[in-house]
Order: sequence, then C-alpha cells, then structure tokens
Amino acid sequence: DQQITAPYTVNAITGYHLRSNDWVATADSVPDGLGLEVAAPRMAKRDQRDAKVAKKVTTRTTTLTDGVTKLPVESTLGVGLVSTVDTKEYFTLPVKEQATVEVTLEWTGTAFYGMSVDGGSSQSVREGDNSLTVTVPWARRPLSITVDPQEVLEPSTFTLTAKATSVVKDTDKDGVPDVADACRTAKGPSTGAGCPDSDGDGLFDRDDRCPTKASVSANGCPTKADERVEMYVDGRKVASRTVVTKHGSAGFKLAAGAGSLGRGQHVVEVRWIRDGKVVSRTKRTVG
Repeated sequence: DQQITAPYTVNAITGYHLRSNDWVATADSVPDGLGLEVAAPRMAKRDQRDAKVAKKVTTRTTTLTDGVTKLPVESTLGVGLVSTVDTKEYFTLPVKEQATVEVTLEWTGTAFYGMSVDGGSSQSVREGDNSLTVTVPWARRPLSITVDPQEVLEPSTFTLTAKATSVVKDTDKDGVPDVADACRTAKGPSTGAGCPDSDGDGLFDRDDRCPTKASVSANGCPTKADERVEMYVDGRKVASRTVVTKHGSAGFKLAAGAGSLGRGQHVVEVRWIRDGKVVSRTKRTVG
C-alpha cells in the first residue's frame, strides 16, 4: 500500500546501552530475492481511516513550527543513539482531504538536518541550501514528521511548513488518484498502486508474466506444484486450470463443448489437486 518496490531489504535491529555510553546493535536482514509474505486482515474496499476526497483542487499551507532552536550538544550524528535523551522533534500533520503534501524544513546557521515523513504513499526528497523538502504524492491519513538534528555546529533554528494540494483526478475511478496510480486506465486496489490482479493470485498484472493464469510462483506463471482443478467427462480430461486458495477461496470456471459428446447421459467429475494429489472430487451425471 506504500508502493514499496524491489529491490528492498527488511531489517531487524536490536540495540542495548553500555556503561561507556556507547550503543551496540545487532542487525538481521532479509534479501530481496524472494517474495515477502505478511499476514494481515483482508483490506476493505475503502479504509474508513482515509480522508475524504475533495470535490475541487485547493491548496493550503500550514505552519507546524515557526522556530525551534537546536544546540551542538543535541546533534544525533544521524544515528539517534548517541545520548539517552531524545533530541529529535516530532510533529503530526492532519489530513482532512486527500492531497499531495510538500513538507519543507528550513534552518539557520551551520547545521545538517534529516527529516522523515511517514504515513503517505511513495515520496521524493529535494535538498537545498539549508533546506529539505519531502513530497508525498498521495496523503490520505495524518502524516508523522520527524526532524533529526544530525549535526549542529552552532546554534541553529529551524522552521517547518507543509503545503497540501487536494487530489481530485482519478481517471479509472478505482479510488487511487492519478498522482499515485501506476495503471491509470485499469482499475486496481491501492495495494497494487492502482493496478489490477486479473487472476487473483496475489501478484499484480504489472509484475505477473502470466496475468490470466493463477499461480503462487515467483513470476506468476503456473508450475506443476500449483493447485489446480480438472474436469473429466466419462473418464476423459476435457479441461484444467490452476487456482490459488492460499489467499482464501478461489472461484473458477471450467467448460467443455458438449456437442461432441453424443446423446445420452454422461458422468462429469471435477477434481481438486494439490501437490500432485487429489484433495477432493465431486461427480455428477448429466444428460
């Protein structure tokens, strides 16, 4: 939902404080070679936490602080673990209407600051002389802003402002505005940056080499290990397709031409196969 794309790593860091006032950290990371599975409740069509969609484009500027002074002793050196006292500054920006938000940090004196803006979609960073601007194309919930005085060489005062421009245009009417939609003419959920998953296998069409054939393989194309359903008529296989029940129930359609079967009754059997074994089967006599 945050439009994080590969390559990426997932890190876990554990730190503990020593008497010497140093920090020791151990880190584990997961490579980006394989997919990452995360368990979570199924997302609703529209999250009730989302801000409302504006009816027209408007721009509003908010001053989060008009002056906070930092001293050299408050420098974090970019790690935030130098002192037991947290010298970072934290702000919350309410989002009343879905918007593109530009958060600008400006400061005086000789200093280097860092800033993170969390809670929105993908973002871009622009650096200037004694300034830093983070742009979030699609903000639909309150944003959490952290200002980090990484290296303050002399007393420095910073200001923080935010400009929000409401987003309205949504060409395919899928609830993902064009500014954040990677597939502007094809409906899809925000979890796929507005792109569809036609076969329902959890891999969105833009990343799926076989977008109409469900599979849990890395590239989305069926393999022998996939689940599948097969249809037999009078003991002869007439249709087969892969299914994915890993993400819940899986609907399917199987069809075979009846004209070539001849008159009279026929036995139709459907088999559900997983890992090469028949999990379940059902038979019907039709005529």
